[in-house]
Amino acid sequence: EHRFTGAITPYPLGQSRWVSTFAPENDPARLLSELLVIYSEGSCRPLPFFPRSAWKFVNAPRSPQSAAYAVWMGSEFSPAPGESANPYFALAFRSRLEQALDDEFESLALQLLGTPKERLQGQGL
Repeated sequence: EHRFTGAITPYPLGQSRWVSTFAPENDPARLLSELLVIYSEGSCRPLPFFPRSAWKFVNAPRSPQSAAYAVWMGSEFSPAPGESANPYFALAFRSRLEQALDDEFESLALQLLGTPKERLQGQGL
């Protein structure tokens, strides 16, 4: 066990925590290039990437758009307000708040979260 890791973690590695591993990336240069294009575009304008809604979109077993929309808009039964209530998102997407989960949102969700999810090899304690 690495000394630094042991100094900053309350538990020895592998105990009382989830450990996830990812398969090696076949073409890391291509992946990094794609991420840099997204970063560059996001430096010029707000991108419709909403983390909670996107995570729900890539993990929904069926009807991913509906699942993401439920997180985006929220409901009186959800423990947290809808992601659209975030004041920064509300300001950036004020002209299309209810239509923010469009094709670009889906594409970004799959690019940013779908690829790591597909490469996830396992979880365990």
